[in-house]
Amino acid sequence: MLFDQPHVLSEAKKFVAKEGVGDRCKTVGGDMFKSIPKGADIYTLSYVLIDWDDDKITTIIKNIRDAIAENGKLLVIDTVLTLANEYQWGKWLDLELLSFGYGGARTEAE
Repeated sequence: MLFDQPHVLSEAKKFVAKEGVGDRCKTVGGDMFKSIPKGADIYTLSYVLIDWDDDKITTIIKNIRDAIAENGKLLVIDTVLTLANEYQWGKWLDLELLSFGYGGARTEAE
């Protein structure tokens, strides 16, 4: 299942069809700040949390917790910043997002 905002799904449906998995991929439109489709065994957030502040992230995670199957898992794919003063591409991404007023990347402790 691919869950996203309804206006995104028209392009997503074309993509999954082009990739040959349209018959195996259900698309569901909605708002992750209101509710998440229920009952999946695994939920994957890929570069979603980096866009939001802590309050919004808490809402997203609580909504997933309300929806997830009893033994379900949440997989988060995102940038984790190092504290060291060294090059890391995620720091550039963080600066870009912060300049737009978005949440930003976090360290492991955060």
